Amino acid sequence: MWVDPAWQADGAQGFEPEAKSPERRRPAMRRRQGGIAGPRLRLGAGGHLVRFPPVQIHEEALAGKTRPCAPEDCARCAGKQKLHKHKTYQRNADTSGQGTETVHCFRCPRCPVYISIIPAGMLPYRCLSAGHFEAHLDARHGVARPVAGEGARPPPASEVERGCVERAEKKLLGRIPFLRGCLGQMLPMLDDKDLGGFWRALRMIGRLGEILLHLAARFKTSLLACYLSLRPHWEREKAPA
Repeated sequence: MWVDPAWQADGAQGFEPEAKSPERRRPAMRRRQGGIAGPRLRLGAGGHLVRFPPVQIHEEALAGKTRPCAPEDCARCAGKQKLHKHKTYQRNADTSGQGTETVHCFRCPRCPVYISIIPAGMLPYRCLSAGHFEAHLDARHGVARPVAGEGARPPPASEVERGCVERAEKKLLGRIPFLRGCLGQMLPMLDDKDLGGFWRALRMIGRLGEILLHLAARFKTSLLACYLSLRPHWEREKAPA
């Protein structure tokens, strides 16, 4: 190694670059192949990579089973392929950000289908639980609740939770025409801007958790939006907006 003569004149010694200790080395980064559930990439038309986001189903739809089944309209296995456990991740369980729920993900070994399980009592893509949202709307729109002490006034909520409820209510108000078209004769004729009347009619059908299951199973949609993740990838092009 070359050393500057001026350094040697001053008594300086030549030096070697300090080797990085194992503790200081940056850990190798694993390449991710998509979102939280790891959707696969496929080569589509024109040589472009096509990403298939995971399909989401409610935990209540499993009816006590430990793993979901493949979609029955799958062109490869017709719903007979056993899905493999893929991974888990954590999602917020409430608006405070303190509690978390574990989401289990499964994949099909034969086709690019990934399925993640929405934890029981949760809304898709929202940290507001179905039970809290139902309690707020019941109290606000005069739905009698069977549990003593509920229904007199809305349950106490933080400012963050109140904001989440207000945004969800606004979203539900805009969804009334679409949901009336899905549920048909199960609902009476109502004004599209009458959220109170719509909610009371909706609660005559059942609890919010039951309504979410019905919408997901029959219409591949949800209460607050038509999430594409509730459909397998081959149905998403014809899904309503």
